[in-house]
Amino acid sequence: MDQERLLKRVWLVNGLLLAVLFVALAIWLVVELGSSWFHRHSAVITATPGAPADRTSRAVRYDPPQSIWKSTTRIVLITYGEAFERPAPKLASSEYSGERYTLYVNAIFLEPGGGPGHLLLDRPALIRSVNFPRSKDDSLQAWITYEIAFEDTDGDGGLDENDAASLYVSDLHGGSFRRVLPEGWSILTHEPLDGRRMVVLALRSAERGDRRSLNEAPERAFFYDVQTGRAEPYAALDSLTARAARIVGH
Repeated sequence: MDQERLLKRVWLVNGLLLAVLFVALAIWLVVELGSSWFHRHSAVITATPGAPADRTSRAVRYDPPQSIWKSTTRIVLITYGEAFERPAPKLASSEYSGERYTLYVNAIFLEPGGGPGHLLLDRPALIRSVNFPRSKDDSLQAWITYEIAFEDTDGDGGLDENDAASLYVSDLHGGSFRRVLPEGWSILTHEPLDGRRMVVLALRSAERGDRRSLNEAPERAFFYDVQTGRAEPYAALDSLTARAARIVGH
């Protein structure tokens, strides 16, 4: 009798565990499907044919003009999609460089006194982050940086967070827009050094046939002169990091 009661309890516990497992699996599936739906419907549609038919056009949204430290120009960030996708007020500041699902597609630079202003970009793009100085705390940064994907590198017919992005820079008026490092470099991070230069850390992208993972790719440091658009190796830092790598046996 006791054995029969014990078996019933075992089966009851097993049944409860299976029920919990199925509920957890159902929740995981809902989250994954929801994430996939959001990813599919939030991608920026490219101007080229081949974008999936279920990606319908959506109206752009934009934030109020924001002040740029030591500039008379004001910046307006343009997003793409529903109103609930609007980023938080500080998302574009130098205090917070960006967010994975923020869909910036362009920026407007407004001149003082109601001047004509201008757009930053003239082609489809996904701007992952915008970083501009907002106060004296950002006095070392006399430029604006952008992480932008222009190409549909994963071939899914739209621009999204899975497409390769590169680092770009402009002056505080949205002019002199240029790419920081040439093709073949993946930017890790960047920091202002003084009023005209920044330090950029990057990985060399794998070439065709190269089987190394990003974990095996050596990291490199560069000085980038924003005024001249020239990048040069930060040799002292690269030399010391190479020594550190040898110490740990790399």
